[in-house]
Amino acid sequence: MGNQFFVFSPESFEQFVHALAIVVFGPDVKVFGNGKDGGREATFNGTVPYPHEPTDCWSGYGVIQAKCKEKPESTTIDQKWAIDQLKGELELLVNGQVSVTRGQL
Repeated sequence: MGNQFFVFSPESFEQFVHALAIVVFGPDVKVFGNGKDGGREATFNGTVPYPHEPTDCWSGYGVIQAKCKEKPESTTIDQKWAIDQLKGELELLVNGQVSVTRGQL
């Protein structure tokens, strides 16, 4: 079962993440399509039924991000690639180069 994720293309993995986010965080998840999304696949803002509905809820702004490397190399190389990608996108968000509400660069 562990190797089933290796058959995803970057696009199909992103669609999987969109669907999973809506199931986990609820219907108010805003999904971004292709294009400049500020390094986000989706966002939510407000109270979501997480981690355990209905007794526990989390409230705030959340960013959902997916990374799928088309050709895995090794654990070390792939982890470094993912961390570098996420660090760069987080810096854009923290430095205000990405609009929190619109997702524009």
